[in-house]
Amino acid sequence: LPRVDPALRDTTARDFATLEGGWRRALVRSGRSRVIAKVFSLGARLPAFQQAFPDARVVYTLRDPRELLPSAMSLVTGTLDRAFGFWDRPEALKARTLERLYRALLRLLNDFAADWSAGRIDREGVLLLPYERLVGDFAGSMEAVLAFWGEGADPALQAAIDGTAAAQLRRRSEHRYDLAAFGLDEARVLADTAPYRALWVDAGAKVPGE
Repeated sequence: LPRVDPALRDTTARDFATLEGGWRRALVRSGRSRVIAKVFSLGARLPAFQQAFPDARVVYTLRDPRELLPSAMSLVTGTLDRAFGFWDRPEALKARTLERLYRALLRLLNDFAADWSAGRIDREGVLLLPYERLVGDFAGSMEAVLAFWGEGADPALQAAIDGTAAAQLRRRSEHRYDLAAFGLDEARVLADTAPYRALWVDAGAKVPGE
C-alpha cells in the first residue's frame, strides 16, 4: 500500500490536474458546459476532491460489499490474467496479490465511510445511491440524480431513461460472485467492511436475508 496510500505518497495535485485537463478538453470538443465522469478512485480522497472542485456534484454508489469486492477483484484479475496469465501463476504469488488487492479496495470503502461519518465530506455535494435501487428502480434513480444535479430531462433523454428502465426489468444478471475464489469468506468481509456497510444500510439499501 505505500505506493498508493495518499498518507505516504500523495499524488493528489498531479492526479486532479490530469483530470481537469482532460475534462476541459472534452468541454471544448463537445461545446457543452458540464462533464459527467465515472471515476473509481475518489472514495479515499473525496474531501480533497471537493476542495479542488467545489462545484462538483458527486453521485456515490453504494453496494453490498459481499458483491462489490469480488466484482471489483474479478475485473482486476481478469485484466491481469489476459495480460500475464494470472490464474496460472504460483499459488503463493496469487494469494499475496489477492490479499493486497482486497486490502486496497477495502481502504477505498472504509476511508469514504470514515470521512463521511467525521463530517469531512460536504454532504450537500454528494448523493448516496444504493446499487440495489439503481438496478431495481432505474427511472426513479435517474429522477433523483437529475434533481440532485438541478437538471431536467428533455424528451430524448427521458425516452432513453424509460427504455433503459424497461430493459432493466427484464434483465437477469448471470454473475455469481464466489468469495472463496479470491481467498475470502463472508464473515471476514462483513467484519472488515462494517463502517461502509452501515453507511450502505443507512442510505436505504435492502439487505438480503435481513
